[in-house]
Amino acid sequence: MNVPLGGAEFQRTAKYVPLLERNRGEHFEVVNERWRVGKGARRDERRKAAEEEGGVDVNL
Repeated sequence: MNVPLGGAEFQRTAKYVPLLERNRGEHFEVVNERWRVGKGARRDERRKAAEEEGGVDVNL
């Protein structure tokens, strides 16, 4: 982040963290599986219930 000092001058206030030293999120396969078990499963249940009730194609 740069802080304007005036006169077209800025002072850098944040330290640069190299890419390889930054915190990483979880692997995409882990995140996708967690979604499938949680919200993805609930979405499938609602879709199946809607199809059984009226045969209506529900885009959830």
